[in-house]
Amino acid sequence: MAFVEIDSAEIIYDVLASDSAFSALIGSLEFEDGNQDALLVALASKPLEGIDGASGLLVVIDKDPQVTSKRLLTTQVVIDRMFTIRLIQFPSVSRNLRAATERLLHIFPGATAIPLAGPDLLSGDGQSVIKLPSNPVAQT
Repeated sequence: MAFVEIDSAEIIYDVLASDSAFSALIGSLEFEDGNQDALLVALASKPLEGIDGASGLLVVIDKDPQVTSKRLLTTQVVIDRMFTIRLIQFPSVSRNLRAATERLLHIFPGATAIPLAGPDLLSGDGQSVIKLPSNPVAQT
């Protein structure tokens, strides 16, 4: 196994898209011009637009990480980045929220899963937020 340093949301996307076990758990999004896999990178502050429907598991990687800084005993400063992945389970034959959460915890050592209250019309059939540790790595 190898470790991949995570510097951007796009690297997280590449890691998840190339993981066959995780990719098999992803649902689909319906657009006017067809369907696509429900794995995407988006700004947390911007709503997803143009979606006509969703089924299965939606995976949204927040484009911008949470950033903090720490001063060491010297004058050096360390910048920490923490990325967030949101999982939303929409109605479908299979429910993959738990399996996907567990797979993400395996791929990103030190990650934390936070289940969110639901269901309601906006949150689908369940949600979970995965917080990657500061300066994360992926185990591939």
